[in-house]
Amino acid sequence: MRGELLSDARSREVMRILLSQRAQNPAAEPIQAIAFRAAIDLLPSWARELHDLPRPMLTRPLVRAGTLGIARTLRWAFR
Repeated sequence: MRGELLSDARSREVMRILLSQRAQNPAAEPIQAIAFRAAIDLLPSWARELHDLPRPMLTRPLVRAGTLGIARTLRWAFR
């Protein structure tokens, strides 16, 4: 399947729309930004390269720590 994937105008437009979304509540914007960065972090390197997405080596620990904090808070809230 990997050989069939490509980055064209349609996929770049969808990526642009997804990554430019803003939360309705300004307080939720940092959480949404961390979630988007975490999603990009989960992509394999070849997929990030295919879509010209940055390789977040310096910010990776921050994104993972932020995601872990959000996950712990959500687990606590739903107990």
